[in-house]
Amino acid sequence: MGISSAAATLSSVHGDVRNAIRRRDSGWARARVATLAGAVLAIVLTAVFTVAAAGSTHAKRTVTHVLRARRRLPPVVAPAPPLASAQAPVQQAPPAQAAPAPAPAQAAPVVVSGGS
Repeated sequence: MGISSAAATLSSVHGDVRNAIRRRDSGWARARVATLAGAVLAIVLTAVFTVAAAGSTHAKRTVTHVLRARRRLPPVVAPAPPLASAQAPVQQAPPAQAAPAPAPAQAAPVVVSGGS
């Protein structure tokens, strides 16, 4: 093996390394772009769903004016009380009956714990 073949081998190794480094860097760049695009998409979707949810929870107020006619009821007329004559005998109230005797108080049931 001569110097020229060693130099060719060394340059081909350097070329392979450079290609590997270039492919690695482009892979990292694609991963960065994909991650950034995913984050932006997530933020946009979050904003869209937030707006949709906020808009759907508020009750829609519809203003309606209802005019109701007030009915006037005729005044209530009570019948006149009967006139008492001066010659009629005065009735006395019947004597009050005695209130019934109170029922005897019942004793509370006895509670025993500990089985049957």
